[in-house]
Amino acid sequence: MTTSSPPSAAKLGLLLGPTLAICGIGSILFAYGVFGRPDSAWELQFNKLGNEQQTSYGMWIEVLRLMLTVVGTLLVTCTRFGKELMLLLRVTDTSTWSLRLWTAASREAGMVTVARGCFVVMAIGLGAARTVWVLGPDEMGRASKLVQWGEDHAAYVDSSLTAAKKFESAQACYRAKLLYMLIFDCIILPVAVVLPLFAILSIDLPRLAEAQRKLMQEIAQGNPLAGVQTTFQCFRADLQEQAMRYLNVFAALSIVVAFEVWIGNRTIASEGRDVSNVAFAVVGANALFFVLLWYFYHDAWQKTARYAVEKGESDKQLREEYHPWSLLKTLLHESLSGYTVLLLLLSPFKDSLPFG
Repeated sequence: MTTSSPPSAAKLGLLLGPTLAICGIGSILFAYGVFGRPDSAWELQFNKLGNEQQTSYGMWIEVLRLMLTVVGTLLVTCTRFGKELMLLLRVTDTSTWSLRLWTAASREAGMVTVARGCFVVMAIGLGAARTVWVLGPDEMGRASKLVQWGEDHAAYVDSSLTAAKKFESAQACYRAKLLYMLIFDCIILPVAVVLPLFAILSIDLPRLAEAQRKLMQEIAQGNPLAGVQTTFQCFRADLQEQAMRYLNVFAALSIVVAFEVWIGNRTIASEGRDVSNVAFAVVGANALFFVLLWYFYHDAWQKTARYAVEKGESDKQLREEYHPWSLLKTLLHESLSGYTVLLLLLSPFKDSLPFG
């Protein structure tokens, strides 16, 4: 009798990605293609973006936003944080259910429990808030405003429908987009926030601090310089590997933000602003972690170079080959972060650029 192996993060991504994309695109198509009539207020405001002479492309911007965010989030999650993702999903493993954070043996299990709780609370809270926003007391007022907006643009909007039919059509369009909104609120945003923070706090920072402590211990004990340099090189390689994970997150989310700044803000949909705001927050958290990595490395590099001098050896190789700026150059060269940051830096001037 053979037992099936547990699913990997890559397999989960291949299953979840197309499923979310199909559900989201179906929701958008129902809102724009089924309930949103070609001559309705919804079509004019959200698809033609308020300009009846303009080509209808608001729907395609929303489809592109969905694909970019889903693919980007799942790609980074499953390739760079696969181990952490599967750890959070292993809910049947009783060893990962603990709230004891004060001992080294139980710290990871405690962080797993906290991360799961944060994910569930965030997903349920955002999902409930979005559902209330769509189906709650404000629904009638929002649909009425859209109908009134259509009345103010009667030259384009079909006036043969009764007010009740227009109202029902507006309600149906908003409700049809609910699934599209919930994909962002209940899955994409919690994953983008919780998973990197869980990896930083429970795995990467403790691991990096332990590697630095080992290096400082060897220096304090007066170990041979060759061994200290080898430990420093291992420390640098480990730090570079960790930094690349978060630079990939930084790059992926920067692309999402750049999309909203350059293209997505042409739509009136609130999903883009929500995703962009959360992406900005996660980009900021990753930038803070990168500063911590830089501090750890700069401190270790300086002390290792000083130790070489104390041992009567030249620190020229350390100062030239392993300089912190050399590490930064390597990281930016091997990732997309430099290009995506350039897009963000140019965004305030996009209106004055010939291609903005």
